[in-house]
Amino acid sequence: MAKVIYLDIDGVMNSCENDVQESDMSVKKLITLSNLIYKVCVEGIIIISDRRYSKFDMLDKVKTFEKYNIYVLDSIQPINSDVEDNRGKQIYDHYQENKQFIDKFV
Repeated sequence: MAKVIYLDIDGVMNSCENDVQESDMSVKKLITLSNLIYKVCVEGIIIISDRRYSKFDMLDKVKTFEKYNIYVLDSIQPINSDVEDNRGKQIYDHYQENKQFIDKFV
């Protein structure tokens, strides 16, 4: 059983400041997330995104997360753009499908 963090990366991991960026994500925020994961003993994150990242872009983000010891266990993306933007339901549905593997989540 795993402890996981559901992480909405749309507009959350980027920065409005003059922060150093890697894969369009704030290095400061990557370090903060990595420290949080270490302190609470989380196995990894489940990425939530409405953006249509190509497989290459998503792989680039996964590699960047891993560079900071943040392990992507899964991702949630709507199947089509007509899906109502209801992240709470997306998380609930994902959890219901995978609850045999997830002990705790935030």
